[in-house]
Amino acid sequence: YHSLRDRDFLSDTEIQKIQAEYPNHHILRYYDFENYLYHPQNIAEIAPKGFSEEAYLMEIVTQKNQKLNRRILPTLVSSRQNYEEFKIDFKKVKDKEVDAIVADLESDELERFYKYFDMKEQFDRSILAPFNLKKEDLVQTNWFKQQIKLVLNP
Repeated sequence: YHSLRDRDFLSDTEIQKIQAEYPNHHILRYYDFENYLYHPQNIAEIAPKGFSEEAYLMEIVTQKNQKLNRRILPTLVSSRQNYEEFKIDFKKVKDKEVDAIVADLESDELERFYKYFDMKEQFDRSILAPFNLKKEDLVQTNWFKQQIKLVLNP
């Protein structure tokens, strides 16, 4: 059997440990499925008229920074306490892992913070409304397909 789960707030180190123990347990490299759909490179591949990848990236960073202390960080530790993987093999949530996640969230580098920024619940996608993007189209891009292949066949 194979399984696929959202990354949520799992650190890179924790993902490596989990997958070493359970090689058929695949974990997304970004927070959730929507992070792939709404990734700037994925939308840029569709190239909707008037879309600016740079402006969109700036909006993601702005929204992440506005919500970081009020909404994201307060849920970090409590969310991690409910992970089944920790109940099975990881007896204690390590502070250094949380510190690494916080450092990534505080960064404005997309590939550092984006893996922990929830594009489904935390991001207001109204900036994308004029482009009438459909999930059916977003899952058809080469970028999207390549990213999912990397998750399933690292």
